[in-house]
Amino acid sequence: MVAMVLTRHQLRGLYLAPSRVGEQAVVRTQADVLAIFLVVFLACVGLTIYAFVRALKDRPGPGEPAA
Repeated sequence: MVAMVLTRHQLRGLYLAPSRVGEQAVVRTQADVLAIFLVVFLACVGLTIYAFVRALKDRPGPGEPAA
């Protein structure tokens, strides 16, 4: 799969190279999108930790029936 992705990327570059002579790609950070991603990512990490803590705490004790 990785080899296919790399080969496709290289072939696309070779195929498009004549039409991109002298072209400069403009790269800029999208801070608002990055901020939204980080907030959602941290919320998911927090929920995952909360779920693991609840799962460990809510285990039935010895002799208790499982839910």
